[in-house]
Parts: sequence; structure tokens; C-alpha cells
Amino acid sequence: MNAKMKVLSIALVGLCGYAGSAMAACPAGPDTANGGAWTAVSVVGGSASVQAGGLDGSECRMDAAVTANLGSATAFVRDDSPSNEPRYRAQFMINADALTTQNTAQPVRVFAATTDTPANGVPEVVRLTIYGNAAGTSRILGVATACASAATHICSTTVPLAASGVNTVEIDWSRAATGYLKVWVNNGTEADADANLSVDNSAWGGVDSAALGLYGASTAYRAAQLNHAVQFDRFDSRRQTFIGSP
Repeated sequence: MNAKMKVLSIALVGLCGYAGSAMAACPAGPDTANGGAWTAVSVVGGSASVQAGGLDGSECRMDAAVTANLGSATAFVRDDSPSNEPRYRAQFMINADALTTQNTAQPVRVFAATTDTPANGVPEVVRLTIYGNAAGTSRILGVATACASAATHICSTTVPLAASGVNTVEIDWSRAATGYLKVWVNNGTEADADANLSVDNSAWGGVDSAALGLYGASTAYRAAQLNHAVQFDRFDSRRQTFIGSP
């Protein structure tokens, strides 16, 4: 089994296959139809575009924004290369500085890993959300995973994010009766995860797709953060190996 599933640096992968390639031009869009590396892009009352200036010093990044006050607003890209993966590791960079005074009433989802064979009506085996504290002066990563033990079949925790600048987020999800979801934020030490949810997720299938961008924005988020772009870059997904610090 190959350790690496896909590297989707927003900057160059759409043209060359892997980050760090010598070519220095941004694709016309983040999805394969426009020269990018992602399977598809979903925009309903939102925008997802490639912009110059990568978060890791590369050529380009993806900017995603909710542009209409719609409950169905989406602005994300999707990777369909996984296939019933019983273990799934991924990492990405995010800069949400444009979300001014984002508070607890303004959550928005930024990443999800989904299975085609859900259990208990829960298709997302991993869900990551960002929101702020009550005063809007700090930011939090909401971490959720499918599990058998909770009444909602979703187990969750939180991890603090840096209040400004780029955050690097990594996940490790494993499907089993003794399954888990581990999360690292700005942390390159594999043995020291910032969150570790031990769960029975054996009723669910493996990961079949991943989404990166914005969706599921709350009413308060849509009222306060329309057209405020969140920046994403350097997505990397693997089956086994820890990705660690850039």
C-alpha cells in the first residue's frame, strides 16, 4: 500500500503533479477542468479561486469565500481519489485573518472526510470547523468524528488555533472498533497530538472523498463574513506516514 495518496499544493500541483516542481504558473482554477488538481469545485453562493502568493512561499493558494446569505452556500474543492480508505491522514494550511471578530456564533466548516457507506445517517467521518471566542479575539478548531457511542453519533473536541497568521492542521483517522481521530495544529511531533478521540467507528466505511474550503456557515457567519476570503494551501493526504512540519 502506497504511503502517499495525493499532494495537492494549490501552487503547482495542478500543472506538474507535486509541490516544489520547477514550473511557476498558477492554474486557471483549483479543479481539473481549469488546470488544477482537485476532482471538482463546489460553489453555491460562494467563490473558490486560485490566487498568487502561496501560504508556504509557493506561487499560489486557494481563496474561498461565502458571497451570498444562503444556508446552502458552499465554496470548496473535492478530492475523490481515496477509495474506502480504512486509514486516512491529511494536512493543510489555512489563514483566516480576513474573518474579522469571528465569534462563537460564527462557525464555518473548513474540511471534511466522507465515506460512501455511512452509518446512522452520518457520512462525514472527519469534520473540522473554525470559530472564535465570545469576544472574537481568538480562534478555535472544532474537531468532530463519527462514533458509535454518542447519541448523535458524532464525538467532538476542540483545539486552539493561532489567533492570526497561518495555521497548519494535520489529521490521522483510523477505522476500527478501537478507531480514533488525532489532530495536530502547528505541531510537528507525531507522538504529541493536540487532540485524540478514541472511538468505535467500525460501522462506517472508509474515506472516499475529502473537501477543503467553506460550507455549513452559520446564519451569524453569513451575516458578518460575506466576501471575506479564507486562504488554503499545501493539502497533502496519505494512508500511513506522518506528514509533520513543512
